[in-house]
Amino acid sequence: MNRQEEDELYAELLKKSPLKAAMFLFLTIHHRGKKNAIPAPEFLEKYGFKDKISLRDFRDFRAKEIAAGYVVKGKNKGIFWPTDPSDLNLAMNDLHKKALAILARWKRLERAHPDLYKKEQLTFREMEFIERREIR
Repeated sequence: MNRQEEDELYAELLKKSPLKAAMFLFLTIHHRGKKNAIPAPEFLEKYGFKDKISLRDFRDFRAKEIAAGYVVKGKNKGIFWPTDPSDLNLAMNDLHKKALAILARWKRLERAHPDLYKKEQLTFREMEFIERREIR
């Protein structure tokens, strides 16, 4: 994501939630790259968000931003804005593992309850593309 796209995303967040926009701004400015990762409690305390959002709500926000592909969570390191391929691979590998786990559960449900499974639902075959696709 280039700087212009970051600015557009910030403007979009600002319309929806000034608090989320402020958090996004601090992450993109002060926590770029894995070496600048910050744990959630420390992030809230450092930037004065502790009284404005609970740790639980922040983790929910963080999870959504991670899922949306904006922010990366490093193993036991905290959160950060990705700046190079190794940062991005950290998130992509984690998402790949989660996708495969979901795919396996999908397959078990489909096989365990074939009488309940409706043909118009998304088929396992349509979901298999996740498994075959290489994410690097």
